[in-house]
Amino acid sequence: MTRIITILLAIVVAGGQIPRGYRGIVPLKSTREDVERLFGKPTDSEPEIYQFRDEIVTFGYAKYGCKPAPVVPGWPNPPLEGWNVPPDTVLVVRINLRKQVPLGSLGFDLTTFKKVRGDTDVGSHFQYVDEEAGLTIDLNGDGGTETVRGYIYEPEAKYKDLRCSE
Repeated sequence: MTRIITILLAIVVAGGQIPRGYRGIVPLKSTREDVERLFGKPTDSEPEIYQFRDEIVTFGYAKYGCKPAPVVPGWPNPPLEGWNVPPDTVLVVRINLRKQVPLGSLGFDLTTFKKVRGDTDVGSHFQYVDEEAGLTIDLNGDGGTETVRGYIYEPEAKYKDLRCSE
């Protein structure tokens, strides 16, 4: 946990830059092969989940691009993935911290983020979202008690041209 905080603080202090992607894995740019080259095969029985000492990381990959998923009788039709990229391209990276960290201790400049309510069932769940950077900070609490639960890396806004047309 200390390692993660130190890395994030160094990035923020060094130039206020928001980290792009997770340990070099960037949505729409990296592939399953890149993930497995960097981290090996997943440590969990689920093919996209990696269990690390300080965090649990889930990678979401493209399967069908802009084509609809195959229809399975009796099952609802899955929504389009929304991105015109090859199969096994990383679409999203979700990091759940094993130990929550006070948001204020990370030194983030939140001026580019929009604060939104997270789960509607949990009154203390909020997120700071920066669509331009493709980063969401997942929080518990409000005001002075905000603690970071994790991060979500999604495609940066500059890649909107790769969105599937409706």
